[in-house]
Amino acid sequence: MSKLAIIAAVFMTMGSSAFANCDTKFNQRGKSAQALEDAMSCLRNQVSTDSNSEIKADSLIKVSYLHMFKSEFYTVGDSNKIIELEQAMKRSEQAILIYGRMFDLRAYEKLGETQKDTVAKALYFYGTATARYVEYKGKLEAIKKLSTIKRSMNTVIRLGREEIEHFGAHRTLAILNAKVPVIAGGNKGLAKKYFEIATSQTETTSGYSSYPLNNFMYAEYLAEENNKSEACAQLSKIVDITSEQIDILNNGYTFETSNDIKKAKRRFTELSCGR
Repeated sequence: MSKLAIIAAVFMTMGSSAFANCDTKFNQRGKSAQALEDAMSCLRNQVSTDSNSEIKADSLIKVSYLHMFKSEFYTVGDSNKIIELEQAMKRSEQAILIYGRMFDLRAYEKLGETQKDTVAKALYFYGTATARYVEYKGKLEAIKKLSTIKRSMNTVIRLGREEIEHFGAHRTLAILNAKVPVIAGGNKGLAKKYFEIATSQTETTSGYSSYPLNNFMYAEYLAEENNKSEACAQLSKIVDITSEQIDILNNGYTFETSNDIKKAKRRFTELSCGR
């Protein structure tokens, strides 16, 4: 083997090792605020030093998610949460632009299957960060960003990547159509349709979604529609999930799912389900 080949092999090994290290840190994001910052720092370094576009995109997507995670679990004050969500939108957009212009479906369709997975995930997180952003900015901003969020999620679906993030595009479109007024483009019928797809297509043999947030958000929608019995039915599927069962799900969101189950239990009590 030539000296150049040996050097290249060493750098490839180092890059792979660093990437795995960042993944480990990412998975520890729920341990503490410092653990999250360590993960973010590792991934940012990965973006700035690695020449592999796939690794860059994946790292940017993870940074985007960490900003959303930080806004939810470690940040106090709406203005500070907005700053984090703006960063989340920026990082996922950077990941998308590695593969072409924003929402350029024709360009994305020419990509390899793995690259399609990556750009679909980036689009999903871009749309999700935008959706969370408008929750803090208010209805006027929601109306302005509505088409952007829909376009992100519909592009994921048109790419044939519906299963990304446990049918996340359908979940987000469901929430969006449920919350946005009809006059501004919301549609309760579509919301129900998207919720049904997200829950049914991710249903495990235990009867609940591989990502129980699907069941919880569907229950919230049903409660808002004054359909208490069906809301309670969705909550009943998940309120008794144990930490061991959450681990078995291996859905990539153990920390988040644990918090979702706690919310479901509180909502179950508030609705007087089972009485």
